[in-house]
Amino acid sequence: MAETDLTIRGLLGNKIRVEPTSIKAEGFPGYARLIIPVKLDLKPLKESGRKEEPFIVLDIKCSLFTQDNPLKITDALPSSCNYKVFSPSTPTFDLEFPLDTYRLKEIEGKRKDGDLKINLNFYFVVGIYCPILIQEGEKQILTDILTSFIPLLSIEIPQSHWVKNILPSLGYLECLLVEIPKNNKILLKAWDYLEKAENAFMRWDTQGVFTNCREVGRILDNEIKNKFGESDSAYTERWGRFYKKGFNHWASLDLHREDIKVEVKKADAAHLMLVTKSLIKFVEELLQE
Repeated sequence: MAETDLTIRGLLGNKIRVEPTSIKAEGFPGYARLIIPVKLDLKPLKESGRKEEPFIVLDIKCSLFTQDNPLKITDALPSSCNYKVFSPSTPTFDLEFPLDTYRLKEIEGKRKDGDLKINLNFYFVVGIYCPILIQEGEKQILTDILTSFIPLLSIEIPQSHWVKNILPSLGYLECLLVEIPKNNKILLKAWDYLEKAENAFMRWDTQGVFTNCREVGRILDNEIKNKFGESDSAYTERWGRFYKKGFNHWASLDLHREDIKVEVKKADAAHLMLVTKSLIKFVEELLQE
């Protein structure tokens, strides 16, 4: 459980809590959202030597960041809020963060050691109640409106939960959830075409996936040929047995769908991207031997 203090007028005692494994996603493909359930532990304010002061939470805003990156990823959608705190209470609510392909790729790019580490920055607008005496007795009125900024609630989402429960709900490349390190990229042009294939997949454009993955294969073939020559066993056997007798033929499937009367589906495109990604890493390592 991740938690931090909700400090109001410098006073502690109220808490913000998030259970990482309760985080979920909804809405793909039409309207993808990351949903973070939040629990508040609230009680009236208490200063030494003074009576308890009830308050009301009028508004909550929140921004999401990845850790070690000051650039904001997204803001939570506005939602109505009216939590009156005259006695201890534990209200819960959902923060909904809209995501698109580019934001999701940014989040995935910052995921380290498998787990995802994010920060939430909160802004609370709080009204303080003060009792006044009227003819009918005592009545509470709002006397102060305060803003509380909580700069950091750090949350670490386990890889198992993120990969199994969240990414599939966002439609994010289930085929690429096998972790293949992307550090020390050498063949940048090949990675660029793979990114185009990923974007096509997000649009359910299977033909775009095949076209870009096929271009990756062409780039890799030229790199190996230029490095070793056409007669070297690295090109003819280690690379050629897979590329010419397997990958190139398979990646051309979408060009012949009318001739062979086959329907190319999401599973075909997903598998092709996984193989293409693995192939880039293989060639990068081969070139460095």
